[in-house]
Amino acid sequence: MTVASSAIAFEVRQCAALTADVVQVRLIPSQAKAPRYRAGQYLKVQLPDGTLRALSIASPPEAEHIELQVRVSPDRPASQVLLGHFRPGTTITCQLPFGNCCLPEDPRPVVMIAGGTGISPMRAMITSSIARGESREIWLYWGGTSPEALFLDAELRALAAAHPRLHYRPVVEQASSSWPGAIGLPHLVAKREHPSFASLSVFCSGSAAMARAVYRTLQAHGLPFEQFHCDWIEIFRARNEPF
Repeated sequence: MTVASSAIAFEVRQCAALTADVVQVRLIPSQAKAPRYRAGQYLKVQLPDGTLRALSIASPPEAEHIELQVRVSPDRPASQVLLGHFRPGTTITCQLPFGNCCLPEDPRPVVMIAGGTGISPMRAMITSSIARGESREIWLYWGGTSPEALFLDAELRALAAAHPRLHYRPVVEQASSSWPGAIGLPHLVAKREHPSFASLSVFCSGSAAMARAVYRTLQAHGLPFEQFHCDWIEIFRARNEPF
C-alpha cells in the first residue's frame, strides 16, 4: 500500500558520532502519532534555505523514533550545513515517506548489498522483518573501506547470531591479517556465494556507480531486472537516463 508523503515536525533528540565521518541522528515526531512508512523508505530533510536532502531511514516502522545515519565531511560544505541542522533539542521539518525499495510480500530469499551508509535501509528492513517474525532467508553483504568504517558491525553480528535466517557478510577493501571477514567488494563476494540469482530478490544501496556495477555483474548471473530493487532506478528514470 502506498502512503502519500507529508511534512512532519520532529524534535532532534540525539546527534552522536559513530565514526570520524558518520553521525547517528535520532528524531522524535512532535505530534502524538508517528508518521507511517515502510522499512526501506527514505525521508527528505528541509534545510533552512528550503532545499531538501534525502536520507534513508535506518529504523523500522515498529520503533517509536526515526534513526538516520548521515555521512559528514569537512570537505563537503553541504554536509556541514546538514550537521548544523541536527542540533539536539531543535525542531526540524521532514517530508516522508519516499521510495519503493521495500521487502516484497512473497517469501523469496533476499540478498542485500550495501556500501557505507547504504546500510541504513537494509538495517530497517532486517529489523522490521525480524520484528514481524518473517521466515525469509536474508543475506547481507556490507562493504566499507576498512573494519572501522563498518559502524554497525557488532550490532549486525549479534543479530545474525540470534537469528539463523540472517547471514551477515562484512566486506572491506583493506584490513590486517586478523580481519575475520572478506576483503574485496560486497557484490563480488555475493557472486561467489550464490551461483545463480534467478530466484533471489536483490536490494542495493550505495552510490550510483556501485548500483550500476552491482546490477550489471549480477544480471550476468541470472538476476532479472524486476527482482533488482534500488532507489537509483527511479532517480535515473526521472532524469531520462538509462540505468
